[in-house]
Amino acid sequence: MTVTRLETEVGETSGTEEDWALQILGRLADVVFVLSLDGGVEWRRELGRDVIGTPDHLVEGGRMLDRIHPDDMGIALAAFDDLAAGRSQQTEIEVRIRYADRDEWMLGRVRGIRLSDSRIAGLTRIIDTAVDVDLTSPNAPGFSIADVTPIGIAVLSRGDLVAYTNESFRETTKLEIGFLPEGDETAGAIAAAAAGAREHGKERLEISDRGHDLVIGAHRIGSEGREEVLVTVQDVTELTALRAAQRTADRLFSTAFEHAPTGMALVGLDNRFLRVNPAFAEITGYSVEELLEVEFEAITHPDDLGDDLALVRQIIGGEVRSYRLEKRYLHKEGHPVWAELRVAGAYDDAGTLTNFISQITDITSRKLIEEQQRLNTAVLLHRSTHDPLTDLPNRALLDEHLRLLIARVRREADTGAILYCDLDDFKAINDAHGHLVGDRVLIEVASRLRHLVRETDLVARVGGDEFVIALASAEHREGVAEVAERIHTAISEPIRDPEIGPVEVGSSIGVVLIEATDDPMAALHRADSAAYEAKRAGGGIRHAG
Repeated sequence: MTVTRLETEVGETSGTEEDWALQILGRLADVVFVLSLDGGVEWRRELGRDVIGTPDHLVEGGRMLDRIHPDDMGIALAAFDDLAAGRSQQTEIEVRIRYADRDEWMLGRVRGIRLSDSRIAGLTRIIDTAVDVDLTSPNAPGFSIADVTPIGIAVLSRGDLVAYTNESFRETTKLEIGFLPEGDETAGAIAAAAAGAREHGKERLEISDRGHDLVIGAHRIGSEGREEVLVTVQDVTELTALRAAQRTADRLFSTAFEHAPTGMALVGLDNRFLRVNPAFAEITGYSVEELLEVEFEAITHPDDLGDDLALVRQIIGGEVRSYRLEKRYLHKEGHPVWAELRVAGAYDDAGTLTNFISQITDITSRKLIEEQQRLNTAVLLHRSTHDPLTDLPNRALLDEHLRLLIARVRREADTGAILYCDLDDFKAINDAHGHLVGDRVLIEVASRLRHLVRETDLVARVGGDEFVIALASAEHREGVAEVAERIHTAISEPIRDPEIGPVEVGSSIGVVLIEATDDPMAALHRADSAAYEAKRAGGGIRHAG
């Protein structure tokens, strides 16, 4: 259909810089948006509101790629990956986009631009606001190649209204979008073929009109009783090789299959590959001939095979007709390849499942970005909660641990203990031998403390030469005292430094038994005070009252 837009005049702007910018963008696009590296919509503004009418808040926060039609997903993902990876700075594609507020589709021309911070900005010009074909059906034709095929393609809806045409159809028939005109021989033949398809499912006619020989094919879209018909028109005047009857939807599917930018595979009910395209062979590293000799299980990562087979069984059992899955294939060279797999069942005229049609998109680069982001987050979190020298938990993590420890003591009527350990004469070591030696002493003390406690206990560094040991369970005072003695003895053992030889350091330890009524900070303060008293007395162990 032809889209009529109501352009907003620059003179109507409110005067702000943003209004001026949006007014200018409104002459270039209907929608402008910004995507994060994971495809999420960070910001979106609809500039031609009389065209779409979708509120911005329904789109922001979602994933733009989730609204792309499955048949166009390969083109969209390839363009997105090229921009995200920096292989290109801008690109332009035409894709079908689902409305955010209803299950309908529009056709848009999207120009993507890579920003300096690696995010992606997009300008969308809506070409068609109402694509009438049932594009959500896995049996729908792949219109993504319609504009490059020499076969004329059109979609007729109720009343023989031509709702869609490709360029070849318009050139061959001289017909445009709208109702079929009366008195035109080609239009009459198309109407007759459509009527036959609505009654019988498909129809084929051959006519000669205006010096051209045309083969007209019509196929009913969807179940019996549907008005929509897919029409194909071939000019066979000079193309004798195209006179065969199979140049209809089967030829269109074959062309889309072989030349699709994403991997395609036809899989039998025994899970063997019946047909694969070159793009899928490139993704897996195998040749087309090698893939036709194996079942898909043989090149699927073992950890992902169970989920894939379970979904296949759901299609066979009639529970679903299609599924989507992110899985890993095993490349011929041995490394895993992440892919987004979309599988739909293919059925004969009787509705019997005959095989599976798979679309495979390589998402390895996206997964690498996601994994790096996850690792970066983990590193930052670890750095925020651990001492950089000893890698022991820091004060922030200790405070949270003590809060949880005392909560468990209250809940389970248990006990715990805090040991506050302050090294003796550590300043003298730094003064005499330097901070590098002092750092090595702290690292060794931290290692000894780790090996003296259980996995359920926590050792933290809370100051220059101060450590805290939180015992998760302390059945009696004598047991805690034994732990304190072992710690005191272990620290007193000479530390053999690689540069200066044996280094001796002592410790003053304050011990507090945790009760259900304790406050975490108050208990820690009592242990600190007990350690201070022990240090004043010349070192050793002091139990708080």
